[in-house]
Amino acid sequence: MSKLLDLLQRISDGSPAPLGFGASRAESVPGMVLVGRAGRPGTGRRPSGVPDAASSLDAVIVDGASGSDYIKQLGALMSELPWGPYLNSPSDEDAQASRDCGADVLAFSLESGVAAISGEDDLARLVSVTGDLSDRELRAVSALPVDGFILDMTGVSGEWTLQDLVSVGSMTRRTDKHVLVQVSAAPAKSDLEALRDMGAGGLIIEVTTGNSAELAALKADLLGMARPRPRRRDRIRATVPGSGFTPSRPPDHDDDGDDDDYDE
Repeated sequence: MSKLLDLLQRISDGSPAPLGFGASRAESVPGMVLVGRAGRPGTGRRPSGVPDAASSLDAVIVDGASGSDYIKQLGALMSELPWGPYLNSPSDEDAQASRDCGADVLAFSLESGVAAISGEDDLARLVSVTGDLSDRELRAVSALPVDGFILDMTGVSGEWTLQDLVSVGSMTRRTDKHVLVQVSAAPAKSDLEALRDMGAGGLIIEVTTGNSAELAALKADLLGMARPRPRRRDRIRATVPGSGFTPSRPPDHDDDGDDDDYDE
């Protein structure tokens, strides 16, 4: 299974606490995954900024990483971190090379051909979408054999507004796929929790030379996020019994009649 998908699933399910006396401490699970998006590097080089930021990232997607030979040589340089190409329309060759080199992710747009979703493998398939898809279109996209959506929210600058959060929620509430939000800058702590509570499973942010400190701080915020508290409506539902009730079972009677009929 894809390492990125495994982490997304564990975040979605909640990380169980260790049981029993002396149980080892559970692995720290962030509130959301953090995926870096990097530009295509030259041949024989890793993407700019990735080596310094690798310890903060859960995965990396590389723009324009295409061609069998290029993908394979890049895969050899990225073995310490789950990664994969980000292509508008990956070819059969690109998809096969990604499988062969042990890539973890394949990201693409809706303009892709069927090569993006063909083949049996452990790649996490992420398709880039816009937030203005109609219900009919989103149902159709959700029926594709993809694992998640990349929602472009790079237009948000500064504090996230309620309208921004509604844009995220309108996607997450209409699909059972993982939704990763692409951002242009690291959201504040309060915005991170709001995004998580709206159903976002992860963030995608550009990796550049010199922003490793920003990514490290963002990762620390994600790891330090408190577990989501139940909404007031959920708490009420958990404590107030339902409106219906089950009547008590009538007492059983002996076929021989009441005790008064007992003959001494």
